[in-house]
Amino acid sequence: MYDEGDSGISLNPTATRRSVLASTAGGLVASTLHSTAVSAQQNGRKLWHFQMLGGATSPTVIDRTAFAGGSSRDLHAIDVENGSEQWVFKTTRGFRAPPTVVDGIVFAGCEDGNLYAVDADTGEEQWTFETEGPIQSSPTVVGTTVYVASTDQTIYALDAESGSEQWVFETRGAASSPTVIDDTVFISSDKVYALNATDGSLRWNVRVSGTSSPTVANGTVFVGGLDNKLHGIEAESGIHFWRFETNGAIHSSPTVTGGTVFVGCDDANLYAVDVESKEQQWAFQTGGRIWSSPTAVNNTVFIASRDESIYAIDAEAGTEEWAFNLGGNSNASPIVVDGTVFVGGPLLYALDADVDGSSNGSRVMLGTLNHHSNWRHAGQSIDISPQLTEQLLDGVSGIPLQLMGGTALLTGTLAVGVGVKKWRHKQSSNEMPKQSIQNEIPESVPSPPQYKLEYKNITKKGTVGAGGNADVYGATTETADGTLTFALKEPRLNGTISSDRVDRLLSEAETWANLDDHDHIVSIIDYGSDPLPWIAMEYMDGGHLGARANEFGTEQSLWIALAVTRGVHHAHRRGIAHLDLKPENILFRSVNNKWDVPKIADWGLSKHLLEHSHSREGLSPHYAAPEQFDEQVGPTDERTDIYQLGAVLYGLFTGQPPFKGSTASVMQNILTSKPKPPTRLNESLPSELDDIILKAMKKERADRYESIIYFRDALDTLTDKHSLR
Repeated sequence: MYDEGDSGISLNPTATRRSVLASTAGGLVASTLHSTAVSAQQNGRKLWHFQMLGGATSPTVIDRTAFAGGSSRDLHAIDVENGSEQWVFKTTRGFRAPPTVVDGIVFAGCEDGNLYAVDADTGEEQWTFETEGPIQSSPTVVGTTVYVASTDQTIYALDAESGSEQWVFETRGAASSPTVIDDTVFISSDKVYALNATDGSLRWNVRVSGTSSPTVANGTVFVGGLDNKLHGIEAESGIHFWRFETNGAIHSSPTVTGGTVFVGCDDANLYAVDVESKEQQWAFQTGGRIWSSPTAVNNTVFIASRDESIYAIDAEAGTEEWAFNLGGNSNASPIVVDGTVFVGGPLLYALDADVDGSSNGSRVMLGTLNHHSNWRHAGQSIDISPQLTEQLLDGVSGIPLQLMGGTALLTGTLAVGVGVKKWRHKQSSNEMPKQSIQNEIPESVPSPPQYKLEYKNITKKGTVGAGGNADVYGATTETADGTLTFALKEPRLNGTISSDRVDRLLSEAETWANLDDHDHIVSIIDYGSDPLPWIAMEYMDGGHLGARANEFGTEQSLWIALAVTRGVHHAHRRGIAHLDLKPENILFRSVNNKWDVPKIADWGLSKHLLEHSHSREGLSPHYAAPEQFDEQVGPTDERTDIYQLGAVLYGLFTGQPPFKGSTASVMQNILTSKPKPPTRLNESLPSELDDIILKAMKKERADRYESIIYFRDALDTLTDKHSLR
């Protein structure tokens, strides 16, 4: 796989706005190395790469070793000189954020809900702390305390030596990686919180909903918001005094250096903003959304984009110095060590940065999980030992976290627990999954590249789907990489198209595009409004669940159920409920010699029904929840999706919907009757599945799973119990 001829691709600003390769990470083998050390080369040229199943986070680099995880179940230690593997630590799930390495211990949060402490030299487990949800953020270590956030909406402070719990703080949404400055923990969630680092008590909170770790510089907390703004908050008092408006949501931490804030945005721009004047200095446009944090070294800013590239940009002029194509989208934040830039993506890359030195001025280090210009905050210096001077941590790579809720921010009581012991020590499981099943699961999920399309250049083929007021066509267009085949969604024309239908389709496109960075959500390639609203989306060649429900065995059905549940969870973390889950909206994409991959499509009702919660327009009665028929049950929300998903999975496992008959009789049964247990219709199913599915389909919303997390965990536990992976 290694080719000494692979090089950084120097493109002009126009050319770099779209991907120059359409390759994916398909076929990568976990823990397999195809790399060769190369002497320093110019302009982002590749030195080596390391292959990880499912791609890689950015690494943590210390003592000439890079520590990195990825979507696979392995945490790797890699020699930075030549890319060779030193050890591998196996878990049962993947990693979404880089680990933290302090005093010879690697602290890594995993999607299996565990925080692992692993010996940096040997890869042996020291202790494990279990939370109630996946950990998708980096831990922060200050002194003898580890701070970590879990998607169970809790911040944990743990003893770094034993893993015992010191205190917990509950938010009302999934939280970012903690930033700890002096004796204060800063967290971005449904609000920005400042907590006492000693006991977890609340110091202040500000109603800014963010997804990224706060950055603290010169007494100011900088954090990106879902409201398309970069915010500045006084660290001591919580006074919200600074705002800069962009054209998209901000999902990553800003970097502050030399009086300038650098921040990437959903609108594909990297912004440089003057701290004092709040004026934009420049904006550099990439070809895709930016979910990674920038890193500054000397006069160069490095940023990865979802157009499959990493860019080196002149910090003063905002012009491109070089670009390197990663062969796939990246949310990972680059780091620079001794003139080498490391970045995760489909592969873990080491590139010649074409700069001298390390990213000391913008790196994330012990006790300061953020980006900033120096190590002085509110007049206090941070004491960093010589050993830790080499530690470079990436802040918020991987899938960013967002609030769990509807369109409105959730508020309520903040609970603080002190001294509650919730940890357990266990040995890690190094057993491989059941081989016969594992061989069927795709090692990576294909997705199309993003392009800027011109409607006039699109050729429509035959109709491939229809529903509501829209039709879906097979379509092709020519790109720089050849002919692109995709699906084109347009409103059905019956005379004059109403402005409401135009707005609704464009709203769907915007919502969908903010969710499609997940393996199990159909990808959006581009969308537009001229000459009529249209959405170009990934072509799913494997049909839909409604036509295929009877063909899957129990093992594959459980895998499909977990995959779809994870896709819904991804949307819920971004404050979006689908509200029209049905078999026809679960599409499949074929993968050579593997199980077809399920992905969720058609997000057209999500925002509309959140704003008009009892509208029935476009609903599929057989899979609708009681509250979508009866206002007395309450408004629609995430628990509506839980009911609908339960009904969809009922059909997946049994081959038929929970209730059959006319629309009127189905509606009546949804409101008043209980469906038959799935095992009554399919005796081969595990008996536990009855309780799981029927709990999701409870009439009263309060009786269902409180969160999609618990629904997913129940399916996950069942899968493990029956050794199906």
